[in-house]
Amino acid sequence: FQQVPFRRATESRPATAALIVGTERKGLRVGEEIAIPPSLTERERKLETALVFAGYGLSDARVGIDDYRGLDVRGKTVVVLDGTPSGLPSDVAARLFNSKEDEAAARGAVGFILVGRQGPLDDFNRTAVDWVDAAGQAGTSPRGLRFNLRITDAVAEKLFARSRTSLDQVRARAAKGDKAIGFAMPASWTSLLVLLYV
Repeated sequence: FQQVPFRRATESRPATAALIVGTERKGLRVGEEIAIPPSLTERERKLETALVFAGYGLSDARVGIDDYRGLDVRGKTVVVLDGTPSGLPSDVAARLFNSKEDEAAARGAVGFILVGRQGPLDDFNRTAVDWVDAAGQAGTSPRGLRFNLRITDAVAEKLFARSRTSLDQVRARAAKGDKAIGFAMPASWTSLLVLLYV
């Protein structure tokens, strides 16, 4: 048998988060408007990052998809739509969907926001448990990605409020199969999460 060290993380006090657009700072209710799962590798995560919209957040030359074409997401938070483009074989769509966070991390993103996933947000705020290796890397967390979020549609609309394309327009273009719909967003994200490891 191989001994595998596991770690459990929970919040030691409530997380805080805000969306910044221009000079406006909008505090967001964790567990109601956004969901931020605990980190297994950082006791405190305090950061502010720019946002970049990257379509579905997929890249695979074999099926002619590159949602990151022309985008620089290094050190930024990637915002992507839930799901995959229509018309893909189910096995390909499943593989690409499950690679979204890995793709963002591989391109240097530090944050990941998924837009459109339905369901109660508190299901995503549960205590995190995973193995952590000697280098401090968690087993299921892409290296370099410091957080991933789920947000309500109301918050998603605020993300796109001052962008050149609204959330409804983005979804309509994605549904038509338009490519290269990504762009830098005129907003940034800030959060402070203090965690307790057990």
